[in-house]
Amino acid sequence: MKKITVITGTRADYGIYYPVLKAIEEEKTLDLHLLVTGMHLSPQFGNTIELIRQDGFRISAQVDCLLQGATHGNMSRSIGLAILGMTQALESIQPDTVIVLGDRGEMLAAAVVAAHMNIPLVHLHGGEVTGTIDESVRHAISKLAHIHLVATVQSKERLLKLGEDPWRVHVVGAPRLETMMNTVLPDHKKTMDKYSIHIHSKGYILFAYHPVTTESTDLQMITSMLNVLANSEYDIICIMPNSDAGSDGLIGVYNQFSTKRIQLVTNFEPFDYLVMLQNAEVLIGNSSSGIIEAASFHIPVINIGTRQGRRERSSNVIDINESDEALKRALEEATSPHFRQVVSSTKNVYAKDNTSRLIVDILKKIKNNEKLIQKTITY
Repeated sequence: MKKITVITGTRADYGIYYPVLKAIEEEKTLDLHLLVTGMHLSPQFGNTIELIRQDGFRISAQVDCLLQGATHGNMSRSIGLAILGMTQALESIQPDTVIVLGDRGEMLAAAVVAAHMNIPLVHLHGGEVTGTIDESVRHAISKLAHIHLVATVQSKERLLKLGEDPWRVHVVGAPRLETMMNTVLPDHKKTMDKYSIHIHSKGYILFAYHPVTTESTDLQMITSMLNVLANSEYDIICIMPNSDAGSDGLIGVYNQFSTKRIQLVTNFEPFDYLVMLQNAEVLIGNSSSGIIEAASFHIPVINIGTRQGRRERSSNVIDINESDEALKRALEEATSPHFRQVVSSTKNVYAKDNTSRLIVDILKKIKNNEKLIQKTITY
């Protein structure tokens, strides 16, 4: 059997991976191993490794690399710790293939290790264009990866412009959308009860805003924007930010609003998040979920700032700067009958049929040989 080691560091990437993990697990010729790291191992961020255990996946290694204090220096140190820990873990597991996703530091660490150990490296969601340090990290991983599983044709074209061989790049769609369309989600009311969420108005807004690592977070403006939402006609469910530099300040601001019709949730389990998104009036923030996932549920999205950059969008997204006045106008537009009609017919640009099956078929065909491992730029 071919050993497949998947690197997971956050609640977000685990939710994206989920249908792929199930498909690998069900394939008799593949042997799934999870290397769990990053926010999964932190009590501050919900100790989400327990969700993985509950789902029954085999955890073959844990690499604790997250440092206390969300600073730029600690982000860099965490990558160094991850490289050390993952080297030892992969030496022990001896995988035939390593899979990473997206653009976080722990994924870059795994890519560095796999590439230096001549282990075939598969990268999901490469070729996309965003902002922050994520943009540079994503493309760095792409140059280390041996096989690219991208979500869209435009992403493939960008990788070809980066000098990647066409035979290395496969358009498979976004795995998370497969879960959304093919899974019976939890009961909405039971999910709200599970997280002690109480809705007192005609509906709720999901708010998911993370630090922008290449910019100074204007906490005063974030406060003003939250005041706009607190004074709207909707309840607000605020999902706490990730561990990137600047998150400590955001958490401090969020905590000030926890009694002002803004309910704070540290972490939703993957399926629970989907049912909450499915029933939201609007998703507001700078999460990739607004760009990639919300369109499949026909949910309006107000995307704030530069974090998602030039990532491909469906017609359900309204882009604004970090501004309370811009947020007021965008919220009025997003909840208008006209825009809701536009959103109701939105087609998700990231959707493709049978994503996880396509991925498994590609994994089965990967051969660790000189042609695969010895990468050169194509021009």
